[in-house]
Amino acid sequence: METEVYADILFFVNFSMDFLTLYLCARLGCRPLSPVRACASAAIGALYAVVALLLPAGIPLLLTLALDAAICLVLCAIGLWRRAEGWRSLLRLSAAYLLVSALLGGLMTLLFNAFNRLVGGESPAVEESRGSTALLLLSLAAPLCGALAMLLSRVFRRSLSKRTVTLRLCEGERCVTLRALCDNGNLLREPLSSLPVVPVSLPAAAACLPPQALRLFSSPHPCEQLEALPPDWQRRTRLIPAGSAVGHALLPAYLPDALYLLDERGHSHPLHAYIAPVTLPSDKEYAAILPTELLLAL
Repeated sequence: METEVYADILFFVNFSMDFLTLYLCARLGCRPLSPVRACASAAIGALYAVVALLLPAGIPLLLTLALDAAICLVLCAIGLWRRAEGWRSLLRLSAAYLLVSALLGGLMTLLFNAFNRLVGGESPAVEESRGSTALLLLSLAAPLCGALAMLLSRVFRRSLSKRTVTLRLCEGERCVTLRALCDNGNLLREPLSSLPVVPVSLPAAAACLPPQALRLFSSPHPCEQLEALPPDWQRRTRLIPAGSAVGHALLPAYLPDALYLLDERGHSHPLHAYIAPVTLPSDKEYAAILPTELLLAL
């Protein structure tokens, strides 16, 4: 028995499913999703699904699994990953992608079986209607999974936003340990590298700062103090566009020598983020505001 497969429909279905999977991974991981990168990643996955039909039937199973794993890494690297996060982050994103894809595939199978039981029969009209089952299931599953992902991401963000964690900030041989509040409202990013920005209390960070940098971060006009920084600090310092209820400003931030998250067992996990020494409320129990995505990326 031969089955007709339309390459255009197969491409569209797989493109939509890959894009939806990337979207769900980004929402559940509280990560930004670039539509251009997500579309490019989904297009590669959809093209691979079409090309896979042309591969010989006698390909060993291990080689097929290796190709699937390689494509999964490529999709996550293009759609979700940032190079500054390291290779372990790419592996975690790929594992999350496979899990979400499997759950989504299971939901599609469930809807497919329910559709067949609902239609029933083996008449030509039934067989013709089953030809468009994939598109129908996609239209049903997409809003359902999207709404579920948004709900779960909000629940996770609210639970994580109540947590405080321990950070260790190091500059050369000088280190300082401080408590940080996980805040999903911290959306600050360095524009060129897209690395997140961690606001840190200026008095807490002062122990790690040289005098020139301390004058920069405490000055109301930071642009005038940039030229006084040592060359190494000039390369690592950025002015971050920041907005608040009172207006917009340029927030000076620097890339530290090392930034670690200390877990409950005392293990250190390196973080890649800019540090912005600012004035925080003195009556709080925390001295830094950590973006939630850094906690979820570990």
